[in-house]
Amino acid sequence: MDLSQLSTADLEALQAGNLGAVSTEGLQALNGGPRYGTGQSYDVTANGSLAPSGSAEAQRGLSPVALPDPNATQPVTSELGAMVRNIPAQAGLTLTNWGQGLRQMLGLATPGDVAAKRQLDAPLANAPGALVGRALPALPLMGLSGGYLTAAGLGGLLGAMEPTGENDSRALNTGIGVAAGLAGKGIGEGVSNWLEGRAAQPFMGWSPRTADATLAQAVGSDAANLGGGELGAQSARLGQIFQAGRDAATDVDLSATPQTLDNLIGKLNPSVRTMVENNPNVTDLLSHATGSGTANGQLLGNISTGLRQDAYAALNSEGGSREVGLALNQIRNHVEDLIQSNIADPGLRAAYTAARPQYGLLQDVRYNPSILNASTGRANMEALGKYLQRNNPAYTAPGAGENDLFNAAMWGQAGGGAKGMPAFSLSTPWKLPLYALTHNPVSAALGGATSRLGAPIAPALRFGLPGGGFAIPPTVLPELEQ
Repeated sequence: MDLSQLSTADLEALQAGNLGAVSTEGLQALNGGPRYGTGQSYDVTANGSLAPSGSAEAQRGLSPVALPDPNATQPVTSELGAMVRNIPAQAGLTLTNWGQGLRQMLGLATPGDVAAKRQLDAPLANAPGALVGRALPALPLMGLSGGYLTAAGLGGLLGAMEPTGENDSRALNTGIGVAAGLAGKGIGEGVSNWLEGRAAQPFMGWSPRTADATLAQAVGSDAANLGGGELGAQSARLGQIFQAGRDAATDVDLSATPQTLDNLIGKLNPSVRTMVENNPNVTDLLSHATGSGTANGQLLGNISTGLRQDAYAALNSEGGSREVGLALNQIRNHVEDLIQSNIADPGLRAAYTAARPQYGLLQDVRYNPSILNASTGRANMEALGKYLQRNNPAYTAPGAGENDLFNAAMWGQAGGGAKGMPAFSLSTPWKLPLYALTHNPVSAALGGATSRLGAPIAPALRFGLPGGGFAIPPTVLPELEQ
C-alpha cells in the first residue's frame, strides 16, 4: 500500500487508531490494495470498524438505506425502526421519479437513464416501508374536492408522470393511475363514512343494543330498550304529565291565534292552504279564537291530539300531502305552546316541556311495528331513520348531528345493524362467522376507538387517493457511489 496517497491528517488518524476520522479518499486508498496478503478489500461500517467488502456488515454501513440487523436482540423493533427511518427517503423517491418522468417527456432523459436509476434505487426500493413512503407525496391530493372524475384525472396524471424504461408503456401507466384514482376515491368514501358514522358513539361504536337504548332514552326511559312493559310504563308516565299540565291551563288566551295561523300557512300555495284551513281541528281552534277568545287546556289538548293524527295521515298515507302534514304539525306545536305557557307551576311546566317531544316520538313508534318490535324492544333504525327524515324536519336541519337518536337512525340507514344476525346458509357459509367476528364487544370497542381517533381526517378521505407512484415497481433516490 502506498502511504503517499494518504494525507497527513489521515496518517495521524490511523496512528491514533481512529478510523472514523479518516477521509473518504483515504479509505478508498486503503481499500484499493491487498490487505494482509489476501487481496481482500474492506469497507468502514457505521460504527467505524472495518468489514470485508460485500459482507452484510459492510452493506449496512455503505447503504443509505436503514437495513435491519439480523443479529439484533429485538428484530421486530429493529425492522420497525428501519421502516420509520426509510420512509422520508422513500417519499423523496416518488418526487424524483415524477421529476425524471417530466424530463423524459421533454426529451431530457432516456429509457437508459431510467434503467440506471432503478438499478441504483434497488436497495431502498426493497427496504421496509417502501409502499408507505412512496404514497406520502400523493396524500395532500386527498384534500382536493371533487368526484370520481377528478380522482380519475389526478390518478391518470400522476401515472403518466412515471418514468418509463425500455419495456414500459406510458399509456399503461396512465391507465393504471386512473384505476388507482377511482379505487382510492371509492375506498376513501367508504372509510370516511364508516369513521363518521361510528364516531358518533364514543369508543364502543353503534350497535343494535346501543341504538335500542338511545331510542328508549329519547322517550325518557332508562331501560335498555322499549320491550316488554316499558312502552306501557312510559305511555302512562307521559299521560299523567299531559293530564296534569292540561288541567292546570284553565283559561288560555287565543286572541293571537288567528294571526299566528295566518303566518304559519300564509306562504303555502292556495290549494294546500285551503286543505289546512278546512281541517276540522283547525276550524275548531279558530272558532274558539274568534268566539269566546279563550279555551281550557283539556279542550286544546284534544285539538292537539287530533292535529297530530291528521298530520300523521297526511305524511304517511298514500295520496297524502306532505305540505299539509307539516303545516298541521306546526299548528299543533302552536297549540302546545299555548298550553305550556299557561301552566303556572314551574316544575310542572318544565316536565310538560320535556314530555312533549318524548310523547310525540313514543306515539310514532308505539303503533308502528315496522319501526319497533314491542315484544323484544328491538328497533329497526333503518326504518326509523326513513320515518324521521320524512316526518320531522328537525332531523334534517343544521345541528341535527348533535342529537343521539338522529345519529343512531342515520347509522341504521347506512346499513348498520338493520338486518341483524344472518341465518346460516350452505350457499354463503362465511356470512355468519364474519358477522360474529365484527359484531362483538372487542371488535366494537376497537372499531369505535379507531373511528373516534380517525374522525377528524374523515372529510378528506372521501376525496380518495389518486394513483400516482404505483404504476411501476417502487424506485428510490439514487444511492451515492462509495
